Amino acid sequence: MRLVKNGTNKPVYRCQPCHSKAVKEKYSESRNKAAKKWIENNPEKYKLMRKLRAMKEGALSETTVRSRRSEKDAHNARQSWTMRDDKIVLSGQYAESQLAKMLGRTIRAIGRRKHQLREIKKQEMI
Repeated sequence: MRLVKNGTNKPVYRCQPCHSKAVKEKYSESRNKAAKKWIENNPEKYKLMRKLRAMKEGALSETTVRSRRSEKDAHNARQSWTMRDDKIVLSGQYAESQLAKMLGRTIRAIGRRKHQLREIKKQEMI
């Protein structure tokens, strides 16, 4: 944080752009805890907010909105899946949003791949 004058007599402490990522990472865990607690206390309000956000984006659901946002970082889109990717997807250690960032795929692509791998496992068991 740095002291910055913003054209007024009162100086303001602001986070500089070079520090913004570190600050976000530093406080993300506490923000996530607070958000989860709020969601538990206000489930109806949370559902309504999700619907309104989806309508604002012109999507059918909030899941579609998240999937569309993940398309920006999908640098491995239209690339074949590797064995390593399949193992990570099937491990179940990570949420789909985390997998999307790690593997450079969309959330929708990860969901489809999980389904494909489960179907293959079912056929092998028969």
